[in-house]
Amino acid sequence: MDNREEILARLQHWVFEEQGWTKAEFARRTGIAPQNVNKYLSGELNIENLYMALQDAGCDIQWLKTGEHATPDVEMMKILKDAGIDTPEKLKDFLKVESVVEDIAAIATKLASYKRRKPRR
Repeated sequence: MDNREEILARLQHWVFEEQGWTKAEFARRTGIAPQNVNKYLSGELNIENLYMALQDAGCDIQWLKTGEHATPDVEMMKILKDAGIDTPEKLKDFLKVESVVEDIAAIATKLASYKRRKPRR
């Protein structure tokens, strides 16, 4: 199996087995046209075009591409960057905010959801 086939196999595993989605649900969650689902799943259309949508849907893109999970530090940096905290100064400001406990709890909840996922192969 070449790398492209492995990526497609992991994608199908994640979509149908881990998420339990139908093809229609996959299309809805990623914003692709229903008529293009089979084209993406077969590799006729470049799956790299979906990486952002798949990540937004909760897919570990590093795992999808390599079969290896992202480290928690990488995930934490992604979560902070998505929250607009992308410099040390912004992190310092964030930590001074009174609602920091709520913010950290939200981040911890999101990280915990990554850890609760079944191991992927």
